[in-house]
Amino acid sequence: AYPHEEAGATLDVFLILRHHMLFSEGGPIPENASTLRESCFSSAGRYQTDTIFLLVLDGIVAAPSDQWRYFSRFVTEILTIPLLTWKTSIKSTSKLLSGDSKPL
Repeated sequence: AYPHEEAGATLDVFLILRHHMLFSEGGPIPENASTLRESCFSSAGRYQTDTIFLLVLDGIVAAPSDQWRYFSRFVTEILTIPLLTWKTSIKSTSKLLSGDSKPL
């Protein structure tokens, strides 16, 4: 179950993204990761991760008054995920690194 499905929990896209990235493909670091590398994550899983990842980035950009607070959460809760660049596409990583403030 996702964290937001618990009784009384609020819908928190940071927690949803973190949970999805850590556990949707069998754990933070799959057992076969050292041999399969990026291919240990499915295309469908990577697409779902990208969708949520880009939604969170766009949300940070769209909230200028709380942007630093949200970006701080993004750094501590998302950028610390093991194998992050294997779980997302180049499109997502490029958007993050380019500082592009335009929504996709």
